[in-house]
Amino acid sequence: MMHGYAAREIFTEAEQALASRVSNLVALSPYDIDGEPVRCHELVRAVGEELGLSWADGWFGMVEHSWLWTRAWLPLEPIPNILDPYVPGRLPQTQLIHTGSHVLPLDYRRGDYRKDIRWPVITHLRNLMRSAA
Repeated sequence: MMHGYAAREIFTEAEQALASRVSNLVALSPYDIDGEPVRCHELVRAVGEELGLSWADGWFGMVEHSWLWTRAWLPLEPIPNILDPYVPGRLPQTQLIHTGSHVLPLDYRRGDYRKDIRWPVITHLRNLMRSAA
């Protein structure tokens, strides 16, 4: 099996293993809870809490979106890569995105912290994730 440039040169083995773990956790999650679709905003928080990863709220193109960082983002350090568990309109659903050393990819724009988070959904997702561990 070929391992392309991104796998060999851009993303670390740890990031690739993390992406695999995230993909496995996302696979445990249902499409909807109580008749309402699970949104990226809740899924990101549930996965982030399970794995100790921080998240960002903002935009993916024209869509309000949330994603994970592959590591903590400290002042004066390069922007971490993005680990997106629920990329809108793309497959595979979970993707690693290279941010480069200076700017976010144009598709991802940070925004304000969301205030409409459904915390019971996050609790439900985390319980599903823990029960499968």
